[in-house]
Amino acid sequence: MRDLSSTVSSRLRQEAVTHTGTTLRLAQLVLLAVCLAAPVEGNAQSSVQGVFPASSIAGRVFDTHGEPAAGVRVMAYRYAYDDNGARVIRTPDTALTKQTGEFEIRGLRRGEYLISVAPLPAAVTPDGTGMAPVTTYYPAIEDPLKAVPFDVQAGQDYTLDDIRMLSDKLAAVRLRIVDSTGEPKPARREVKWALSSGAVGSAGGMLVAFYGPVQALAPGITYLTPVSREDEVLIPNLPPGTYEFTVGWATSAGPVSGHTTVEVRGVDLERDLEVRPNKRLTGRVVLEEEDKEPLPLANIDMTLLSGPVMPANAAYRSLSQSNGAFVIDGVPEGTYPVWFRDLPPDAYVASATEGAHDILTQPLRVSGETELAVFVRRDGGIVEGVVTDSRGKNIPDAVVALVPDGLAREEVNRYRKAVTDSNGAFTIQGITPGSYHLFAWPELEGAAYRNAAFMRRYEGKGEPVHFGRGDQLTVQLKLADN
Repeated sequence: MRDLSSTVSSRLRQEAVTHTGTTLRLAQLVLLAVCLAAPVEGNAQSSVQGVFPASSIAGRVFDTHGEPAAGVRVMAYRYAYDDNGARVIRTPDTALTKQTGEFEIRGLRRGEYLISVAPLPAAVTPDGTGMAPVTTYYPAIEDPLKAVPFDVQAGQDYTLDDIRMLSDKLAAVRLRIVDSTGEPKPARREVKWALSSGAVGSAGGMLVAFYGPVQALAPGITYLTPVSREDEVLIPNLPPGTYEFTVGWATSAGPVSGHTTVEVRGVDLERDLEVRPNKRLTGRVVLEEEDKEPLPLANIDMTLLSGPVMPANAAYRSLSQSNGAFVIDGVPEGTYPVWFRDLPPDAYVASATEGAHDILTQPLRVSGETELAVFVRRDGGIVEGVVTDSRGKNIPDAVVALVPDGLAREEVNRYRKAVTDSNGAFTIQGITPGSYHLFAWPELEGAAYRNAAFMRRYEGKGEPVHFGRGDQLTVQLKLADN
């Protein structure tokens, strides 16, 4: 695959962080903390070298009264995709609006961007009607999950339609930490929280600690708020949305954690966040062959795919041992798709069950001690082929993805990927029997082919294929964007 994470140099003139109570959790996120907590004069300049020419986005922002909004932060978050296809955001490029409300963000690499306009900290104060300015997403949407991504092509300069900032009723969420474990509690505990994305996978790797009112929210970012001595957390000034909260810590008896989802709709809320002992997950992976005894498989990676916030000291992953056994100690209660990786090249997971429950087609529910039985086969399908463009030219380094059809798209273990060689040729093996479509792109960031929203633009495209056990196919595959 072509390296899309080319060297990006950024120049940023930083002013002092004036928002009292905002601290950095990770040193490498200084840029993000400055963007979210304090105004930055000028643009976040980025030059993308050696792959694609840089682009820019310009426009005008008006306040809730229709007047030019001066000195507000405009942020462009580039979308990316993690290994499971969950859409995440990267550290934003940012600019301040001028007195005329105009802004320009330069040095953007190509991709999809979430454009947001955040009110100044002093403006986030409800008026007599209880309304206050809220972060507004392009074109004029309050819910970031419903925002329309802006597609930036290489070397292009864009002017957006005027953006008018929105206002809404803010609300506070007070969480009571209810700990019935009876174990001693650490002196310092923190609640992690985030806007709910509805997706499983990475939260984007962004972690920022806010010890005061949060002035700008964005999806894909995890926020931290300390727990008081009274076992409470108060988070004020939240705009409407769905939020996920979690807390966890280690004890002598093992890790404990709690999780809750809260709908915020302009009314102050109080909720209990119940903390319980984490659970133990065990199981065994064996190779199943006709007329032979099952053989244990070692070094098979089993990962539970979590949501956007994960409690401290939790465990979600294990490798099978020489006898095929695996153990995950410290799994929080919840529901998880289970992803098996590092199988032999020609193998696929034929069956994975928890009692009578099929965890390949339905998520695993962890509510107590849980045991899995996993059976692997080595008679998967094989497909070989060559990727060409619309002129018939072979495409090296293209990404080829095998995407299951219909409801099977929800099964994380059915997807397969390959990269073409210097002649445009590829091979995919270890394919679970079933129906699929093959797609190819000249480059692709992360596992975007696993993302349902990304793949909707390719409906009706791709090469249909079907596999039984041991089937071998040869195809001539065109680029999906042709």
